[in-house]
Amino acid sequence: MVDFAMDVYKNLYSDDIPHALREKRTTVVAQLKQLQAETEPIVKMFEDPETTRQMQSTRDGRMLFDYLADKHG
Repeated sequence: MVDFAMDVYKNLYSDDIPHALREKRTTVVAQLKQLQAETEPIVKMFEDPETTRQMQSTRDGRMLFDYLADKHG
């Protein structure tokens, strides 16, 4: 959204993009990278075909929890 706001600003005004928008973009990109790093283990878990198959076939929540705890900590 910040990139979109910067593009709109460029199209509406001939001035340079305000420093506040550039700062906001830097902040958003840093936060995105942090959140990606924090969620990487979960994403990898869902990308594992064995884990996905186990999640789809297991009907007992406790058994699934135990499986995930054993395999993925």
